[in-house]
Amino acid sequence: MRIDATLYGEGSAEREDQLLFALRALVARVADDVGYSGQRCGLLRLELECEDGEKRELPVALALPTSQAATMFDLVRARLEGVTLQSPVVGLRLGAEDHNQEHREHQGKLHSPGTQVPQKNFL
Repeated sequence: MRIDATLYGEGSAEREDQLLFALRALVARVADDVGYSGQRCGLLRLELECEDGEKRELPVALALPTSQAATMFDLVRARLEGVTLQSPVVGLRLGAEDHNQEHREHQGKLHSPGTQVPQKNFL
């Protein structure tokens, strides 16, 4: 399952703070949709479209699937560090992909039926 949200035609983001403001709103919309669907996101795909026609896709992998907007935003912001664009951003698209199934399959391989899972004792 993939959930997308876009921002186009609402002006341009020339400065970093303008871009982050728009991204915060976009991430909140995606996180709400992910939460409402009862899913968790394991991978975000941020697409930036610039005034000069340049398009960039930036994948953002999440270590643990989540539906928390704050976590998603922090990871997207960190992924943007060091990215240089030649012109203002005029369009944004953020896609969230469900990785619950892959995560469950991976966990199943680690702890197949009949395998004892080590327990930690806290005294």
